[in-house]
Amino acid sequence: MRLVLSVLLLIILALMVWRSALVPGPAMAYPLVVSLCAFAAVLTLTILSLRKARVPVLSPLGDVRPTPVGWGRLAGFILLWIAYVALLDTAGFMLATWLALALSLALLGGRPTVRAALGTAVFVGVFAVLIKSVLYVPVPSGWLDDKLDFLLYSLS
Repeated sequence: MRLVLSVLLLIILALMVWRSALVPGPAMAYPLVVSLCAFAAVLTLTILSLRKARVPVLSPLGDVRPTPVGWGRLAGFILLWIAYVALLDTAGFMLATWLALALSLALLGGRPTVRAALGTAVFVGVFAVLIKSVLYVPVPSGWLDDKLDFLLYSLS
């Protein structure tokens, strides 16, 4: 079962790499690097699992047989992160990342909380400031990203 899920995840990640490569300009860097790293990690774990190495295979399911609700959450989680890559172009990095993280926490936790939503908003805000002012990594730009750029450059 793990092998089937790993291959399915590899296919999804390959589609994400392909979709990320279609992002125009330097905004392609962030989603392409993230999806390539995820693909490489899953491919490595899958190969090690096939070779029956003594390395634990990290699986979202582990050795537990999920309930129908668990399968629904897993499917929702996968679809959510596929939508994240597609949403980056239109919504921008900050909004798309916040939505993806907040909804992921809601899916994994069972219900959304205001605290989790606010916490992820603060995390994404701090992360975006670091990306734009320290690391200089080009990310897809949306309305919030443009406002942050304006704020950062007006302060300097």
